[in-house]
Amino acid sequence: MVTAGYIAIGLSSAILVAVFIVALVRHGFLVALRMAAQAFFLLGFLFLLTQAVAPIEGYLALNGVLPVDLFMRLSPLLAISAMLAGRVMIAAMLLSLVTLATAAVAGRWFCGWVCPLGTTFDVADKALFTKIERPSTRDAKLRSAKHLLLAGILAAGVFGVQVAGWFDPMSIVTRSYAVVVLPTADRAAKAVLEEPAGSASVRAKAPALAASARKTEDALKDLSILYDQDHYYYQLGTFALILAALIGAQAYQKRFWCRKLCPLGAMLGIVGKWRPLGVRLDDAKCIDCGKCRKICPVGAIQGKGLSPEECTLCGSCVRPCPVDALSVRLGGAKSQAAAPAVLPGRRVFLAATAAGVASAPLLMVGGERQAAQARVIRPPGAQDEERFLDACVRCGECMKACPTNALHPTGFQAGLSGLWTPRIVPVIGYCDYNCLSEDAKVGNFCSTVCPTGAIKKLTPQEHRTVPRGTAYFRTDKCIPYVERVNCSVCSEHCPVPSKAIRNEEVEVVDFYSSEKRKILRPYVVNFHCIGCGQCENVCPLKGEKGIRVEPPRAAV
Repeated sequence: MVTAGYIAIGLSSAILVAVFIVALVRHGFLVALRMAAQAFFLLGFLFLLTQAVAPIEGYLALNGVLPVDLFMRLSPLLAISAMLAGRVMIAAMLLSLVTLATAAVAGRWFCGWVCPLGTTFDVADKALFTKIERPSTRDAKLRSAKHLLLAGILAAGVFGVQVAGWFDPMSIVTRSYAVVVLPTADRAAKAVLEEPAGSASVRAKAPALAASARKTEDALKDLSILYDQDHYYYQLGTFALILAALIGAQAYQKRFWCRKLCPLGAMLGIVGKWRPLGVRLDDAKCIDCGKCRKICPVGAIQGKGLSPEECTLCGSCVRPCPVDALSVRLGGAKSQAAAPAVLPGRRVFLAATAAGVASAPLLMVGGERQAAQARVIRPPGAQDEERFLDACVRCGECMKACPTNALHPTGFQAGLSGLWTPRIVPVIGYCDYNCLSEDAKVGNFCSTVCPTGAIKKLTPQEHRTVPRGTAYFRTDKCIPYVERVNCSVCSEHCPVPSKAIRNEEVEVVDFYSSEKRKILRPYVVNFHCIGCGQCENVCPLKGEKGIRVEPPRAAV
């Protein structure tokens, strides 16, 4: 594993150097530095996401200095929204103050230099859309939509509903890569590597190729880049379509999401409106040739005006200017000409705020009861449903981290307010009774990657006793009940030492001989069952299982 780690570090360093050198030759030092930074942060983001596997070792230990949810903690939008909705201080999210502080100095530089979603858009743009003509002034009034969305999100948070997780770029990019990109890349890589490694004919004709494929696969698994077992997530298709739509929107306009809709970008732009460091446009030198407008990825330059709320300090406009009218310097991101209007009018802003306030009670109606009726089983350590929905930012970190692929995004089973929050789906994966070792500080691994504390940390002993739900037999499906023959798979796999599933000897009448005989029929000891779902997962029936786990029952 150490050798594989050195190889990975070497490849990453080579990528960063290559990106910097190519960009330096083509675009100059500032753009080269920015592109190298983008590559560095995207690789770092992907590395941390792949390392969300149990158990975390070495410098990525449970309380290490480099948390796997680092990028989630950098979002002030998620931090403010979750704290407002939950009426609680979230210590881990205070790291987002760094992002706000740097925005006050350099505006939306985070969008141009750090954001993995923005970098994903830039890579896709280079690969797919460079030959498409896209006017930078297209739908200029729509750019204020992100400010209206920001106002609605914060207003909803004030009234106790957290919806930032649906729209924050850190949540979007983490969810997209965790649920769609990494599982798909895993399948593709294994398809390429496992064929030569496992084929007898390939091993016979090309033993070196087969051995190399096997070593590569083992190394990638050692680095946690490939899964030990295949992962699949509910709503993978939904999230794939959303990601494809966000990327495809760039065919209409470069960085469409960042320009028009990103609420985090709107927040950083407002904070950095009077920043001391930025791009300066000298109106006296400018000949209005339009080269800077054409190349600006976010449309911050219109005519001879430059908007400080929009500029991401990417530096792309500086070198192409034929008269050196643009420069990055202290003194603010501004121009002598009037900047294009970005912020919405007061009436529109108040309307967006009112919409956020009005959405709060609508989102809260019936969610908890609907979740109980729809078999929404929350992760171990999840707070009560209302507090859980206030804190959860729908990032998908816990889903990626779950070693048994038990956690999946919820659809509308828990109402609109519960959309995309994590739930246990036992037919795909179960909550591992021994998720982490007895001597670990934390027993439920999903809690260690949750940035907002929606999933509370449990000790290993608590993890083995806290109920997620309760198992119930389907007497119209279970083999001993329906076919009157022995089947003890569920009781054999029940991980609870005192056995929450036991067998009782009963006398039945054989269907064929009409003779009486005795069989072992399983039943659930409710006060021992923790609802881990392993019994439902291993049930040999295809389709609907003979046993299923439901949320803890309560009087309604």
